[in-house]
Amino acid sequence: MKRIIAVFLMICLVFAFVACSSSGNKTDTTDTKNDTADTEVAVDTKESETSDTEDTASVPDTEEGKDKVEYVPFDYENNDLSEYVKLGQYENLTVHSSYVPLTDEEFDVIINSLLEQYSTASEITDRAAASGDTVIANFAGYIDDEFVENTQAEDATIVITESSGYIPGFAEAFIGHEIGEDFSFDIVFPEDYRNSDLAGVTVTFKCKINKIVGDKQVPTIEQFVKDNTTFENTEDFLREYRNYYDMQSYYDDRNSMFAELWPQVTEGAELIKYPENSVEDLFEFSKQVYADAAKTYEVDYDTYLSDYLKITEDDLYARCESYIKEDLVLYSVAKELDALLTKEEYEEAAMGYAKNAGLNSIEEFMDVYGYTEHDLKSSIIWTNVMIELVERSNVVQNEVE
Repeated sequence: MKRIIAVFLMICLVFAFVACSSSGNKTDTTDTKNDTADTEVAVDTKESETSDTEDTASVPDTEEGKDKVEYVPFDYENNDLSEYVKLGQYENLTVHSSYVPLTDEEFDVIINSLLEQYSTASEITDRAAASGDTVIANFAGYIDDEFVENTQAEDATIVITESSGYIPGFAEAFIGHEIGEDFSFDIVFPEDYRNSDLAGVTVTFKCKINKIVGDKQVPTIEQFVKDNTTFENTEDFLREYRNYYDMQSYYDDRNSMFAELWPQVTEGAELIKYPENSVEDLFEFSKQVYADAAKTYEVDYDTYLSDYLKITEDDLYARCESYIKEDLVLYSVAKELDALLTKEEYEEAAMGYAKNAGLNSIEEFMDVYGYTEHDLKSSIIWTNVMIELVERSNVVQNEVE
């Protein structure tokens, strides 16, 4: 499917959140079976397909003095498209939805996860490290007083539990030791350790605890809202935050319906002929884009196609044909639904895209994302068309497992 850039203007919550960060030390004392990764939820305000397509929106810089192929799209809006494409069925199609509103239980999980990210822990200074504590420590491994590569860390965070992520017995060896104390212990690496040079080997670790941290203190939702947001009360925050997550689910589902519906519309349309030179012009433009891209990888054009894109020039030409057909179908349906844009409607919607991306103008938005006016206008029209087509479809609700 052709990539259509469709940006939804979602409700944006402005939080004065304190930035969270985490750090760790990767050494040869970690147990890969227990490795975990911190994740962040990123709000994607762009509905886009990432299938194999050519991006005709931007052209890499070419060598000075070399002629550039300028691509001018066919004027789909002001030409009669009936001589090029015959629409098939685009109403009363079947599409599936999985959207269900967020439940109270699901929202509780989201809030608890959020509060966990802002938890704090008290620093312990009056006793030795104990089971369950978190220690910030330096350590280095030695065999017969010779340092072992990849067994050293400074200010490593070690949770003293059996599931610490370190090799068995390593974290527990810090129990009973105090801040600033220099101590050492021997530990035998597992026989099946990933580094065969250390498997079954006894290593002496020289250590020092820099800090001991006790149990985590998770803030209440009231305290979190007061300290980390601009909301005046907890109720407003919870309502908007829930709405934010619910809308995410809604838009994800709508994207899925669009992805299911659009191929039905395009595949049901009959192509009569292409506008003169439209495919050839796009093909030449696409070849230039990929030739320039090949230079950034320091390979030739043919190698870039075969090794990086896994396509041939015949495949590229076929994609250009598909691209043009989809534009023909899109603008034909848009005319049937009276969904073309006036200049004012385009500028209003495009400016909304720019603001949603934190930019100040349509031109800046197109420059940053590499879009042409044709691509941006087509994106807005496509979104409007798809919303209308979903309304005219038979929406089947999927069963929730």
